[in-house]
This record gives sequence, C-alpha cells and structure tokens, in this order.
Amino acid sequence: MTASERVRSTEDPSSAFRLVLLDAGAEKIWVEESQSGTSVRCRPGDWTEATQWLRRCVTSRERITHFVSWVASRLGLNPSDIVAVSTPFRVGFAERLIDRVPQTERTAAQLCSEALGWIKPADLDPERRWVALSLILPPEDMPRLVFDARGQLESALEAADEMAVAGVSIGLRADATQWWKFLSSGDWSRSGTRWRMAPILTGNPPSASNLEQRSSKTTDWVEKHTPEALPLLRQATAAVSAEAKAKTPTEGEARSAAEAFLFAVLNHRSQTRNRFRLNVPLDFHFGTRPAEGDIVATDGRLVVEVDGYYHFRAQEAYRRDRRKDAALQEHRWFVIRFLAEDVVCDVQNVVEQIEYMLARRDAARLG
Repeated sequence: MTASERVRSTEDPSSAFRLVLLDAGAEKIWVEESQSGTSVRCRPGDWTEATQWLRRCVTSRERITHFVSWVASRLGLNPSDIVAVSTPFRVGFAERLIDRVPQTERTAAQLCSEALGWIKPADLDPERRWVALSLILPPEDMPRLVFDARGQLESALEAADEMAVAGVSIGLRADATQWWKFLSSGDWSRSGTRWRMAPILTGNPPSASNLEQRSSKTTDWVEKHTPEALPLLRQATAAVSAEAKAKTPTEGEARSAAEAFLFAVLNHRSQTRNRFRLNVPLDFHFGTRPAEGDIVATDGRLVVEVDGYYHFRAQEAYRRDRRKDAALQEHRWFVIRFLAEDVVCDVQNVVEQIEYMLARRDAARLG
C-alpha cells in the first residue's frame, strides 16, 4: 500500500467521533464543550465506571422517557401504551421488539426492555451496551467517553476505534511522547490509520493561533501539490504547538507528528517517492546503540533530521545532536536538519531543499 492509498483509506464518517487528548487540560476542555458537560472514563479491560453509570441510567426515572419513546417509535405505538404493558405480556413485547428492529439495533432493544422491566439484564459486553445507549439517548444526555490509553496505547486503539465507528464520541487520552512515537511507527492497520488522522487537543497550546496563521502558506501548498497529506498536516500543526509544553522525551521516545507529515509529503512527490524510509538504523554505532536517522535516503546516503522543542531544552541535548552530525559526516552520510515548526509553516521550502540535496547526492554518486 502506498502512502497516498494509506491516507485516502482514512476517509471515514466516524472521524467526527474521535479526538486525541494529550493532557488533563485537553480532557477538561473537551468535556466542558459537550452538551452534557459530563464524562465517563474507561481503560482497556476496565469498564467499571462506565458500567456503573449505565446501570444508574437504566434505572433513572428522569431518563426512562427516552427508553419509552425509543420503543414506541419502533413498535408504532403511543408511549402511554408502552408504559401500560402489564406483567404477563412484557416478555412477549420484548421479543416482538427485538425481532422487529434491524440487527444493528438489537442490543438497544434489549437495553430498553431491561430498563422497562420487561426482561432481566443480560450478560452483554460494556462496549455493546454503550453503543446501544448512544442510539437511545439524545446527545445532550450522553456523557463523553474518555478512553484512557496511557501506558497501553496499542491495546486501546482497536477497541476505541470500534466505538467511534459505531458513532460513540471517543476522547483517546494518550501521553504526548507516546503518541508522537506511534505516529512515526509502522502501524498502518485500519484502526491505527484512522486514529492517525484524528484531531489532537491539548489544554495549553503555547502559540496555536500564531502557528496556524504562519502555516497557512504550507496549507495552500499542500492543497495544491499533495492534498492527501492535509490530515497529517493538521495533526502535525497541533503536535508542534503541544510539544512546546510536553515533557522532554527520553532517548528512544522522541518521535514527532511533523516528522510523520514530512515523510508523507516526500512519498507523494514524484522526485522523492519511495526514496526515503522512516527511523532507519544506519551502518554505524552512535554511543552504545546503532545510529538512527529520522528520514533516510539510503542510496543517496542522505539523512533528514526534524528537530522539535526538546532538541533545544537542555545543553546536553544540543551537544548530542552536534556529536551525531559529526559521526554521520565521518561515516559519509550527509545530514540536513529542519525545525519541526518550519516543516508545518514552510514545507515547500523544506521539500525543495531536500529535493535539491538529493539530486546533488545522486549526481555525485552516478557521475
């Protein structure tokens, strides 16, 4: 699958139901912006809070009218007729309701039957119950679901994706450094790809509006030359803004959305398509580990490094980059560095420099 095919395959109506939350401030903003103003948290394998909330909802007198209205609309009856169903006929009405609705609404029909006291609660997965509830309650009554993926991102992606595809509003809570590492990983599964395209929210973007204004030039250029990469540009812009407030990643964790965006753009350009690879081990050691380049053209021995804020936060980090540059040159690798901010604000200039340098490297190699 080519990079452009990967991007195009992410066009999915469920994108409106997913958001990546990078910090507690983002979670608070997202919840406060909802109509209900409430949230429920869950983690992979732990739906305790969601199950408790759902149990209270099903037994709530305030919400019973929603269950009654939903059932009445499916059976073609008045709400008063639903409430008046006597004990001997309740199981029959439940069976009639479940048989009458489409397969996609079976769990919702069962949930309503439980809320009305027609049948006993069944042993259903919390995920299925939550999806069913979103079909019954109006948006202003549904709490936002925060899926906490910190420390277990890989196991959370598919489960959270299934909920979003079903139409449940999902906020995926992730650590910033963990998320940047995922963006530049090789996970192009269906669920992983859709989450790559999700909007990012952080509670304290240091200069988001300024960065968005400055990145308009890049947006115009990408729309004209590589429109498939627009979703990655939006994510990279948010990422660069958020990165300024994130903690400094430890060695081996430093990955960025700007890096993933630039790699995608290069793979859409005819001059550089399939020439570069992401996070490639090189043919020498740097310290105790194999040296690695952010974006590498192996045949041209060209390394492109994308430097985020963490590269300049400490003197030792700056010194380390200079030692790495010297080591690359010693082993006949040409290195060119760009600021992550420049990648999202002026990608045309960045790409043109890379293409020029790659052409020079090719000419020297083949000449």
